[in-house]
Amino acid sequence: MPSSRPPLHAHLHRRISPPRASHWRWAAAWLATFGPAVAQADVVVTAHSQYFRDWTFSEVPLRAGTIAAATPVSGTLGSRTFTIVGTAGTTPALSRFQAGWSSTFLGSTNLPADIGLPSAITTLWEVSKGELVYTFSAPLPSGTTLFSHDFDSGESVEYRFYRCDGSQVDASGFEFLRIANPGGTPSTVSRPAAGAADSVWRIAASDATTGDTTSGLIFRSSQVCRIKTFSNTLAGAGTVDFLLGMPPPPRPGAAQAVPALGAPALALLGAGLAGLAGWRRRRAPHAAPARP
Repeated sequence: MPSSRPPLHAHLHRRISPPRASHWRWAAAWLATFGPAVAQADVVVTAHSQYFRDWTFSEVPLRAGTIAAATPVSGTLGSRTFTIVGTAGTTPALSRFQAGWSSTFLGSTNLPADIGLPSAITTLWEVSKGELVYTFSAPLPSGTTLFSHDFDSGESVEYRFYRCDGSQVDASGFEFLRIANPGGTPSTVSRPAAGAADSVWRIAASDATTGDTTSGLIFRSSQVCRIKTFSNTLAGAGTVDFLLGMPPPPRPGAAQAVPALGAPALALLGAGLAGLAGWRRRRAPHAAPARP
């Protein structure tokens, strides 16, 4: 009498069929959770990418001259307000605020063409040496970027990120954004290890003469409520310029960009999918082979 069970090859096909869309969604969520342990590749702004189209940038009052330590400066980033304070011993706390992110200032002529920048940003600020503390009225969304410009003359900056309760954010999953690298000489970047007790990024000049390097740190956390930067100019002269920006929120129904994964991340994703497949096999009932 013919068996009512499906053929063995159909059973095997069901068991080893490629991962479904739901599996990929699970894997993406898993990688988002555990992926920061994998070294991040740099994000590069390319010409004609319209990368900064519809971004919102920080605005602070225009000022000239040195602003004393412990004197807060207020600003806005979209609907959020923030203050910048130079701690005691910062010299100078804030050199000055000035107008202009354009092809003639931030990035000079080394900015890639057609990347969606407005003709000018309202203000940016520059620091020579010491610590700045940024405090925001609400946590910043993931994707917010802190821009740094003009590393040269032995300048270096350390970056730390904190939640509203004062605990430090693990910034190992943040990404380094390269915008303008004159002469092909990038800044020197040191990334924090995942789970480090002090999760600190360090960016420094690669040499004493290469100016106009423009880069950013992309926050991959929606918990950042405070930022601390410590600037150190070894030669005793020169400044680094700063600016904040936020990308527009995703449009409902719009296709979302998928980050390119390097070999380590692909290996981690593969291991996650393999683990999922093994878990499903352990849960699946073992069907006995059909009797002849």
